[in-house]
Amino acid sequence: AHRLPLSASHKHLWVLHQLYPNTSAYHIALSLEIKGKIDVVGLQKSIQNIVNRHDSLRMIFLQGENQPYIKVLPAVEIDLSVIRIDTEASVDKVLGRYRTMAVKTPFDLEKGPLLRTQLIQKAESCYELILVLHHLIADGWSRGIFLGELATHYQNY
Repeated sequence: AHRLPLSASHKHLWVLHQLYPNTSAYHIALSLEIKGKIDVVGLQKSIQNIVNRHDSLRMIFLQGENQPYIKVLPAVEIDLSVIRIDTEASVDKVLGRYRTMAVKTPFDLEKGPLLRTQLIQKAESCYELILVLHHLIADGWSRGIFLGELATHYQNY
């Protein structure tokens, strides 16, 4: 695998991660409410197809002898965890805890993936898809591309 150099913005974010490894300040969170029946396998495959297609979603950041570098992994398995809220307690409170956990959990830049997915079933036909990406592999512009591709891939399933 080739060692790719970090861009100036990558270096900046990488250094900040070294100084504050537990910060979630550079996590990009997306949350989509989905109403109706869901094909969980189709949704997981749709996300996996996007990751397979975009090198940036398979990047990890390693410390070299003299400087950090990027390695693009040939494959990254995306795990779409599915959580069903079965409680009498407030769904919003429980959902809020799951959102916070998904966003606040640190990423391991050297292991990857730098993308986290979670599907939460709030009611019989009501779900919330939570996607969290590290800013090293995504930005506001790429977020729109990801969501557009997700809609297209999912419709194909």
